[in-house]
Amino acid sequence: MAAASGQSRHRWYIAIGAIAGLGLLAGVMLLLQPGSTPAAHTLAADCGLVNCGAAVPAAATAGSAPARPRALPRHRSYQPVARPHPPVTPTPPVTSPRPAAPAVTVSFASSDRGHRFSTQVTLVNHGSAPISGWTLRLSYPGDQVFWVGYQGGEFVSWQFGGGTLTLSARAGGETLAPGGTQSILVAGLGNTPAPAGCTFNGSGC
Repeated sequence: MAAASGQSRHRWYIAIGAIAGLGLLAGVMLLLQPGSTPAAHTLAADCGLVNCGAAVPAAATAGSAPARPRALPRHRSYQPVARPHPPVTPTPPVTSPRPAAPAVTVSFASSDRGHRFSTQVTLVNHGSAPISGWTLRLSYPGDQVFWVGYQGGEFVSWQFGGGTLTLSARAGGETLAPGGTQSILVAGLGNTPAPAGCTFNGSGC
């Protein structure tokens, strides 16, 4: 019984070996057929480091010229834009108004006798209104005034000092009527019969 099982095993081994041999023989026959040789694919030298299907950049050769640096864009220098200036309007000259004609004029008539002198001062009111409370100043440098009056009496308020004679009209009879004239006599000692300066109410005569 044991001898029979050993023989059957031996037969199976022979059958398996025969099948394997037939398969190997079939493969050899296929390889020996013309045109059946598979195309050989050569691998890239560095295949395995990179993907074999990827495009590998060309290596730079020793004789190739170095790449030139890109020139930076030039910027134009800033130039201010000239803007037109508005036309300058000339300023008209300022003209001062003409001074109005004085309402009162003062004139002099002088006479001297040796070291004594007398001055006839005439005031005329050219306005249409009476002028009262006026002030008249006459300059007599280096002289001395001792009397001021008019026909009928002495002037009410006058004083002399520092070479200046000051007359202040305070009395009713010293008011200058419209279009009227008033004469005042000044008597003194010295060599200046005519006043060197004159002001009426602060304005030059």
